[in-house]
Parts: sequence; C-alpha cells; structure tokens
Amino acid sequence: MKILYFLTNYPFYSETFISAEIEQLREAGHVPIICNFTFATSAQLNSRHKIINNTRSLVTLGSAIVKNIQANQSLFLDRKFWIAVISSCYKNPRFIFKYAFMLLSADYMLVQARKENADLVVNHFLFKSTLAGSFIAQKMGVPNHIRLHTKRYLYSDTVLKKILKEASKLSAIAVDVKRFYEEKVEHSRSIDVIRQSVDIAFLSNMHHPKAEKALFTICAIGRLTKKKGFDQLISAVSKLDLNTKKKVQLRIYGEGSEKQYLSELIEKYKLHDHITLEGKKPHKELMVSLSNSSVLVVPSIELRDDIDGIPTVIIEAMLMKVPVVAYDTASISEIVIPSETGFLVPSNDVEALTQKLEQLIVDNSDLATVKENAYQKVLKEYASTLANDI
Repeated sequence: MKILYFLTNYPFYSETFISAEIEQLREAGHVPIICNFTFATSAQLNSRHKIINNTRSLVTLGSAIVKNIQANQSLFLDRKFWIAVISSCYKNPRFIFKYAFMLLSADYMLVQARKENADLVVNHFLFKSTLAGSFIAQKMGVPNHIRLHTKRYLYSDTVLKKILKEASKLSAIAVDVKRFYEEKVEHSRSIDVIRQSVDIAFLSNMHHPKAEKALFTICAIGRLTKKKGFDQLISAVSKLDLNTKKKVQLRIYGEGSEKQYLSELIEKYKLHDHITLEGKKPHKELMVSLSNSSVLVVPSIELRDDIDGIPTVIIEAMLMKVPVVAYDTASISEIVIPSETGFLVPSNDVEALTQKLEQLIVDNSDLATVKENAYQKVLKEYASTLANDI
C-alpha cells in the first residue's frame, strides 16, 4: 500500500514516534511517501523514504494552480478551502503568512501527490499541513486517516468539526485525547486509540542492570520551550538539601528558544557542577544516555494554547526500565500510575517535585518497584501500531 504522510518541516518537527511509525509501515511492506509542506534541508539527506518537498518558486506554484484550474481541481479556487484558511488565520493571526503561502502551494502539493497514485493519506497533528492534507485527500478521492496527538488544534471549532467529520478514520494516541475530540464530533463517529509507535525491540535490548553509582543522574529530554517545564526542574534541584544536592547530576537534552534563560537559571543558582545543557543528540545516542540514567524527569506543563499528550520519551524510558517522575499533566497519568509504574507530582508544583526527588535520592528502593510494572504495561499497550491497524 502507498501511503502519503503529510508533515511540516520534516524531519525537524517530526517527533521520534512518527519516524518509528513510518519505519514500521515500511517493515510491514507499505511504501510511505513524505509530503513535506516546508522545504528540502540537509537533515533529509540520509532519509530512506521518498520526500516531496515544497518549492519557493512562484513560477512553479503558479503553473500548478493553472494546471489544476484547467482540470477543475484547484484548491486555490476552492471556496471551502479559503474559508477554512481565513478562519484559521483569524484564530491564530501569527500564522497568517504561513497560511498565505499554503494557499499558494497547496495546488503544487496536490499535483505532486496525485502522481503517486496513493492508497491512503495519513495526517498527523491538527496544524497547517493537516488542513491542506485533508483537502488534498478529498480532491484525490483517497481515504484520509487523521492521527490526534494532543488537545491542541489551530483551527476554528467549525473547521475542526468539518475536518474530523470528513476524515475516513480518526485515531488518538491517548484515551484522554480520544475523549476530548469525541465531544467535538458527531457521536456516531468512533475514534480509536492507537498509541504512538516506538521501537520496542531496540529499546528493550538496551536495558541492562545498573551498577551502584555515586551520583544520582537525572535525565530530561525535549525541546527547550516553556511547556517542557525545564525551568521548574532546575528550580527544584536548586531547592534540594545541600548534602542531597551533592549526589545529583541533571542532564538536559534538547535545543530551543529557552536555552539562554535556562543557562541564566543555572548561573543564578550556581548549579554548574550539577546541571548541564547537553544540546540536541542523535536519537540512538540519546537513548544510550537515557538508559544509563537513574531517573527520567518530565516536568511538562499545560499552557493555554499548547500542551503535550503522552511524551514518547516516557515510553522509551519505561522500555529501558528507567523510572519516570512526571508532572500530572495532559495524558501522562494514563501511563504513569503513582507508585505503580512511576511517580506523579502535581503540575507546576516545584516544592512537590523537590520533595519527590529528595525522597528518591535518599532512598531509591521505590525505583526498583516501578520498573518492571512500567515495562510490562508498555509492552501490552504499545504492541498495537498503525501498521497493525492498516
């Protein structure tokens, strides 16, 4: 089966689990083709998949519009497409220029996508590429499967309901996300739960018994943005008892707009000996670092217009039997069950996070208790994939 995968800024914004999902589809004998609504980058050079990138050439974009007008298939002249785009711009004015370019480039992507004679369209997220991808799927008469990650979308409610109603299939990566969108679509529409894909065999094989260490190593992974809550994690470490703090090494992996601020916090609290910003690492190298850590801490917070679902790194840690400490936010409590498969702390509660870390550092007997439970839970709930479903 040929599958068109509509994404934005591939592979930069394509989360680890999307890459794993695409690989699983390939291993199952399907042919995934990436429709990337941004432009070719050097990061794509080693990709095993065919990638259809957007183009900056206005002549090429104009030619595609003319070609589709002649075939009576143009999205540029599609009234419903314009209404969807304009209402989305009204809701999120900061994206107006990106949406304007999408209007110009949608016909080009339609022309390129049509050449593939695909059997299925898969749209991830509910952002710009999903909007265009949904209309392109309709124009091609190809089934459209929308994958729902979080309770965040960039459309007006009217556009959201239309996009979800017209999708051939809807699936969510979490029960919490499923319930959220079920309230926004017709009750007759079913939303399946298909968890995000992870390489279970690879990660399970990376687990190995950890020798006793002098240091308690904390790992934190994610883009350095406000919603990841790394500033609160740094504050929590700063509040640890002095003797406890001497045993701690926190390593934060990732890049992003908050990097300078986080560096200033480390300077402010004089934590250079205890906290390092490690930057972005290749995934396999990152997993090695995670597997050697005492715990993974996920201090994600809920912002008004941005929220995580279930961060994939939690699942990866559990498969490598690395205990997880997380804020109780988004859908995380579905997988991190307090004192059973991990440890939950009230969201935005730095004091509670400090107390939990202090407790685990001083007496880490509880860590051993949750490892096997978490591992077994992930094996059970994440064995079913999009490739299996197809």
